[in-house]
Amino acid sequence: MPSYSLSILRHDQSSDLFTFDQAKVLIGRESGDVVTRDPKTSGRHGELTFEGGVLRFTDLNSTNGTYRVSGERVVGTIVLTPGTALRIGDTTIAVQAIDSGLGFGPGGTQVMQAPPAAAFADTALATAPAALGQLAPEAPAPPAPGPVAAAPQGAPAPAPQPAPAAAWSGQAASDAFGGAPAAGAPVGQPSPAPSPHPLAAPAPAYAAPPLAGSGDGLFDQFKAFLSNAVETYKTQAVDGALTMGLVMLPGAVVGVATGWIPIVGWILGVLVALVELAMAPIAAGAMWRWSLAAASGERLTWKQAWGAALKSPVSEWLNIAVMSFVIAVGSMFLLIPGLLVGMFAGPAYLLEKKTFFGANMRSLELVLKDPGRHLGLALLVLVTVIPVMIVTTIATVILGFVPFIGAAAAQLISVTVLTLLVPFVSLLWASIYFDARQRAEREDAKALYAPIIRSWGNR
Repeated sequence: MPSYSLSILRHDQSSDLFTFDQAKVLIGRESGDVVTRDPKTSGRHGELTFEGGVLRFTDLNSTNGTYRVSGERVVGTIVLTPGTALRIGDTTIAVQAIDSGLGFGPGGTQVMQAPPAAAFADTALATAPAALGQLAPEAPAPPAPGPVAAAPQGAPAPAPQPAPAAAWSGQAASDAFGGAPAAGAPVGQPSPAPSPHPLAAPAPAYAAPPLAGSGDGLFDQFKAFLSNAVETYKTQAVDGALTMGLVMLPGAVVGVATGWIPIVGWILGVLVALVELAMAPIAAGAMWRWSLAAASGERLTWKQAWGAALKSPVSEWLNIAVMSFVIAVGSMFLLIPGLLVGMFAGPAYLLEKKTFFGANMRSLELVLKDPGRHLGLALLVLVTVIPVMIVTTIATVILGFVPFIGAAAAQLISVTVLTLLVPFVSLLWASIYFDARQRAEREDAKALYAPIIRSWGNR
């Protein structure tokens, strides 16, 4: 049966050897098929897929990323071969062997995979000195003593030299064996010793992650954010939706039930709208807490999120109301200022303890550390959301023409879509925030703020 073997060296120097034959293997911090127990590894860090004897790795939009030992960041899906090593956080995972299940080839020869190029190069460098010792010409033996000296003989004609072989790797062949031989050496005399040729210093085992904005493409990053958010939301959609839905859905139900009653329905509608407006900052605080927990690999129920938001309701309401007002004013000026002061304001308030305008200024500071990337990701989020809103608007307009139940159905659909969509967008923002802290400030915000995030659930 096709299978493959992995070795894992953790940050605490513990190690394990795994052999898998299943199609998918999840790598995570505390759970999964391969558990790293590394605080710099995400809860769902990466996934291995094995199909047709080919092993592939996909980074699941982890905060700290996945790197080859050369320091190159892994983007999207890559193919792994025996000898490939990946660095995730302070943990190294290496492919030891891949049994593709091919069995034996013609003539009974066992089919094996070619060794990786890096291993071949290391072996070549290690054996080069021995090869040079074998190739060096021996000194001529001294003439045997005798009573009568032999008559001088003419030097034999030199044998014709074969044409030089084509260079197998440009300068590499000459470099590997100490340089080209000296020209014009007398026949029968040893060639001069080659000048020393220092070998290149080996590459470090692990290079620091590249700075923000280098390497992987913006659209590929966004696709990874989106894919990971979808996977997370599949299992936590109810909790996410109820952070906002606890305020929005009851109001919609009351509006549908009483909207047809003259005067009374209008009065109730106004009262419900005022209650929603009053509770909106608390609901936003609950939603941000849920999204930050979900993006960091933790799970926070809607009850826990609301409980944390209501711990200091007056302070919570004032801080979020002020932040939201600044964001709304900024959004009036061609949207970009609103993104600058609002993109990371929620995490700045909840995790970094920035209050009032300080949260908006912290968002501005972090966005401007890589404005092209951050604003580009923000615009891609909006481009993803806009089609959903357009379809919802068209559907509600059409339903509005349906007698009796049309308006009520349109209102319920509109509120339901917003209840599901807004927490999902918040989850995307949270994922981008953690990634921005890693790229721009070299901080693992997930590990740094894990005690705060977990405290929200301890109620």
